[in-house]
Amino acid sequence: MSVFKLYYNCVSPPCRTVHMVTKALKLNVKLIDVDILTQRYLEQLQNVNPQHTIPVLNDTGFILWDSHAISAYLVNRYGPQKLYPEETKLRALVDQRLHFDSGILYPTLRKIIVPIMFFNRFGLSKMDVIKIKQCYEFMDIFMGKSSIWLCGDEMTIADLSCLSTVSTMDMMYPIKEDEYPNLKRFLRNGERLPYYNDINLNGLNKLSSVIQQKFIKHKEEKEFSGGSKTKL
Repeated sequence: MSVFKLYYNCVSPPCRTVHMVTKALKLNVKLIDVDILTQRYLEQLQNVNPQHTIPVLNDTGFILWDSHAISAYLVNRYGPQKLYPEETKLRALVDQRLHFDSGILYPTLRKIIVPIMFFNRFGLSKMDVIKIKQCYEFMDIFMGKSSIWLCGDEMTIADLSCLSTVSTMDMMYPIKEDEYPNLKRFLRNGERLPYYNDINLNGLNKLSSVIQQKFIKHKEEKEFSGGSKTKL
């Protein structure tokens, strides 16, 4: 089997999702690091994705972006099908969870992360916290008291998609087990995956480091600016 090319940066939750899917499917993948923190990424992606987003998959010339679309494509083409079940009702449930991630969960996270990464706006607003808690509540309900994964006892691409997002959200606003015990169980199940540490935890640590460095630099620049003012 040929080696895929995946335009990627480990700080990106959607990129981590696709990387975990490739590991679950035991597929060979060549990671092409995209420098999303500078304008260089525009040059890197201009010939592969007009939207300039990552991840982007290159499967022997077939180009596809959006982590949800890529994940579904990989399972449909290379299996095993249990990661994206063919049974109509179960697949509909997986699709619903995928759309929950793309339409609610990830946009909530992105609204928090983008101002930090690109505009040096740190801290969570009251509305940010409200929206995060709503996401946690929904996922806690999805899991229920006995399910191992979001759609039952078998892991699907919806679990990997939501896992990369909500674990990043947890880093920004920790999930309290007494409030969201089912969601906390979901995270623990995800942490037991054999590729979780190398892919998702590594990306979380890198993102945390980037945010800390940006915060320190912003604080120093702010203090320097304030200290340089002439006192009258």
